[in-house]
Amino acid sequence: MHSYPSLLAMEDAHLVRYVSFMQSPTTLFSIFGSAQKLEPLPARIVGVERIAPAFVHLVVEGEQLGESPSSVYVPGQEMIVDVGGGRRRKYSILRRDPARSCVELLVFVHGRGPGADWAASARTGDTTRVTRWRGSQIVWDPSARDVVFLGDETAIPAFAAIQRASPGRGLIQGGASLGAALDFCGLRVERATRGEALLAYARGVAVHERTTVYVVGSPPSVNAIRQALEARGITRVRAKAFWGKSRRDA
Repeated sequence: MHSYPSLLAMEDAHLVRYVSFMQSPTTLFSIFGSAQKLEPLPARIVGVERIAPAFVHLVVEGEQLGESPSSVYVPGQEMIVDVGGGRRRKYSILRRDPARSCVELLVFVHGRGPGADWAASARTGDTTRVTRWRGSQIVWDPSARDVVFLGDETAIPAFAAIQRASPGRGLIQGGASLGAALDFCGLRVERATRGEALLAYARGVAVHERTTVYVVGSPPSVNAIRQALEARGITRVRAKAFWGKSRRDA
């Protein structure tokens, strides 16, 4: 059971501030540009829950994760976490509670690697260092009037955060733990097992000129889906490869 029910309400209460703030190109530059200069700061894990064999839910607390004029968070943004051994990993923020200086992460534990090993072994009270949220291609688009989500398990936290700001539809493809993760996050999309379902969906989904399509997955999958969308003349595409073997092992 989710131990931090207030986080969803707290995050939604702040969305109204983002709408007008995010319309400004100057604001976008300051958010996405200045984030590159932030230094890692201490943080502590205050909640751990294995919601499914392949997913670990973490609540991370740190003074720098609280509210401040320079810390505007946009749904879908990532946070950089030290995972040990001098390695760092980016994780999309599932929810944020600025009043309690907390963020929630939902880590997909696939195979072995520094990030997967860190999440699988995480315990309440563990300390780490994090760099506050930064820009990403997969962030809330306040100009969108329709949203389509296409991705695999790694997309779930970002898509769930964006969908709370802009309700949308789409398809997530994955394995046995997929349903539990979607239900936990409240992400309302169609579900499919691995195969060509995402590509078929991209070739047939109905869109209009104000539809933003988000695409997340492995490099080959992202490239194939983006090409299928572009072949249909769909230009409002935000695509990013969230994982690959070289990234997992580095």
